[in-house]
Amino acid sequence: MLVLGIFFIIVGLGMNLSQEEEKVVVERNSVVKKEVVLGATLSVVKGKVSLNRASKEELESLPRIGPKLAQAIIDYREKYKGFKNIEEIKLVQGIGEKMYEKIKDKITI
Repeated sequence: MLVLGIFFIIVGLGMNLSQEEEKVVVERNSVVKKEVVLGATLSVVKGKVSLNRASKEELESLPRIGPKLAQAIIDYREKYKGFKNIEEIKLVQGIGEKMYEKIKDKITI
């Protein structure tokens, strides 16, 4: 009930949530992290960085990801219309198996 109330307040304030984001809020039927409800971008979900939505700065918060690699991830995401799974990040130049192993538990699509 609390989540639905928050959802209606957000909609009433004119925030635009996509249907996917509305579904997350309504179907979970529990308190959702502030980043999800108020951020409405879902770039960080349950402490994981979304490869498909994160800003350059959010990507840089990952271990061993600096400005160049963060930009390479964004370039790849734009060129191929997003990542289909987290393993696909290994196709970004500069990210190999070792780096993937260090960040795989910190990323989501």
